[in-house]
Amino acid sequence: MALSSLKKAAFEKYKFAPVSSWVLGITTGLLISAVIALDLLIHGISILTFPILVLPMIFSAMFSHLLIYEKGAQLTLRTSFKSFGLYFVRPFNGTFSFFSSLLFSIIVFLTTEMVVSFSASSILIYTNSGFTEAINQFYALLEDVESLVDEYQNVLMMNGGILFNYLCICLFPSLFFAVFVLIYHTSRSSLSLYYRVQTREADGRFAKYVYTYVRRRNGRALFKDYLSLNWPMYLLLTLGFAGGVVLGYFYKHDILFMISFALLGSALAVTFFLPFYFSNQEAIYDKYDSEFDRSAKEVAKYLLTTMQQNIDLSIEEKKRLEKSLDNLSNPLEDKKDEENKKDSNEP
Repeated sequence: MALSSLKKAAFEKYKFAPVSSWVLGITTGLLISAVIALDLLIHGISILTFPILVLPMIFSAMFSHLLIYEKGAQLTLRTSFKSFGLYFVRPFNGTFSFFSSLLFSIIVFLTTEMVVSFSASSILIYTNSGFTEAINQFYALLEDVESLVDEYQNVLMMNGGILFNYLCICLFPSLFFAVFVLIYHTSRSSLSLYYRVQTREADGRFAKYVYTYVRRRNGRALFKDYLSLNWPMYLLLTLGFAGGVVLGYFYKHDILFMISFALLGSALAVTFFLPFYFSNQEAIYDKYDSEFDRSAKEVAKYLLTTMQQNIDLSIEEKKRLEKSLDNLSNPLEDKKDEENKKDSNEP
């Protein structure tokens, strides 16, 4: 399927129920923004609310949109709440691969932070004498346990706020790339949601293995297809993040408030792409549907071989295991068989 065909397929899915897509997308985006806004009251709480509330909200919206398109279901509050709870149970728990995505995001943050801080400090030490003085005073305060927050703030703002600006230069590029990577990896991993829906046997780990096989085999093509449809989301993410940082900078010279504004700005900006995002993800999965099926067979064969080699099973137990893995690797065939039977029974 060429890129033009993929874009056309995604748009056709969107046109199936555009009003529902907008209601679902905007509502989800505003709810996520409201959750992230809590960070303005309790700084750092987004670390907890993102996996507990934000990701389940996105899952619920994607699941509900799929039901609207495939089943012709009506968008109701009851459906949304029910699908929200599904995120925490098998086979859907782990759909976004949050912990591995978070780990990679942290690595990106720390790496970028070290590179930017080293580069910025090396330049400022030789170009601004006030920077060295501010750094020395700041480290002296760190050694003094009884120092007050106001004292830290005064040191940050001395010499025209050079130390404060330095911290902003070091922190926000690093934070942006970390957020970018976290969103990218969780979004890419969410493609496994559609396979989990089709798979009869409730085993999230198996679905994760299958997605990994698909990604490794079709990495470049999958990356190209994903970005060709979803690049506007990352443009909006960038603009929203930058806008939030600038707004926070002029509103209040406080690093924590600026972080909260940056996250909130990102969420609000991305909200306007969500109505198209759900259709895009479904179209991408449809293109790689056969690849998921093929990878499922390979994973099942690998698991069967490994278990037979490492576990002493009876003939009957081996047959049951083969049948169970066969069911896991053939969800599409089972679904087609049911549809054919249903059609043949209709007058």
